[in-house]
Amino acid sequence: ESIVATSPAANAARVKRPLVIIAGAKDPMVPVAGVTAYVEQLKAAGTPVSFLLDPDEGHMPRKPVVRQAYSYLLDSLLHRYLGADAPEAPSPELAAYLAGSAMKSNGALP
Repeated sequence: ESIVATSPAANAARVKRPLVIIAGAKDPMVPVAGVTAYVEQLKAAGTPVSFLLDPDEGHMPRKPVVRQAYSYLLDSLLHRYLGADAPEAPSPELAAYLAGSAMKSNGALP
């Protein structure tokens, strides 16, 4: 099989489970346009997806608040869909970050 045939974009319609996707706009390895297009494909297929785009991050989040946001969103997803314990309320800093970030969701998370 080719790498294209097994890529996430080529298989977006097969993904049915909820996802949290985090990306950095300055990622030199994974272009943000590709991630955004993938998120749109997932939404079009009806997959619950939450997408957090940080304009200042690269491939690996360095800012603690971005890492906290990812953990909080993942914990929220596990709570909502698998019945895991609810995450603690976000700190004021994290709540402000989530409110001001480029967070997009199609109902996967509030």
